[in-house]
Amino acid sequence: MNEYYTPPADVVAGVRARSAKINELIAAADAGFDNIPADLAATIAALTSGSGVVVSADDTTIGYLDGKQLAGSNITFVVGSPGGNETLTISMTVLDAALNAADQVISRPKFLDVSETENPLGTLTGGTDNIDMELGNVVTATISTAEQTFTVTNPPATGSSGKIELTLTNAGDQTLNFMAGSVWKTSGQAAPAFKATGTSKIIMVTDDAGASWELYFCGGDL
Repeated sequence: MNEYYTPPADVVAGVRARSAKINELIAAADAGFDNIPADLAATIAALTSGSGVVVSADDTTIGYLDGKQLAGSNITFVVGSPGGNETLTISMTVLDAALNAADQVISRPKFLDVSETENPLGTLTGGTDNIDMELGNVVTATISTAEQTFTVTNPPATGSSGKIELTLTNAGDQTLNFMAGSVWKTSGQAAPAFKATGTSKIIMVTDDAGASWELYFCGGDL
């Protein structure tokens, strides 16, 4: 006599429900695969007509790839082999205009044909005149008329060294006063005896945001 196991009704119901769900998923997958050829054909047709490039799902217009990109400043696009196996070359011209590095570190550069911007103060007729380091570190001035005092603004922050190359014409024509905290790096820390006529060059260095300065006479008329 053969005996058969009859599972409980709730077990049978559970298995049937799971089987139905699996069949439902398989049918949905088959339907999705059926749509792939149509979707792919539509995409290829759009690309073939030259109007199948969109930037994002929110883009409302379709166009060529080189037309969907903006060249911007110093950037150009060149299409190669038009009508054939086309390529798009993106070119950028570097540093043919002013560049503001915003006090960021530039590591391991190799310079050629370098110049510095001159910051001319013109003829000074006495009183106090300021050297703004943001306008240039190579400074020129002519001394005349009355006692002359120099101040400096925008030196580099503490921890960075700043240098001013100051060329004075007729430096000995009047009494010269330099920034607070200035020390001449000469014998006895005495200021040079400049001549009333002629040209003199002074280098001024700070590494504490302008709180102190080292002054060096680098040549000219004494």
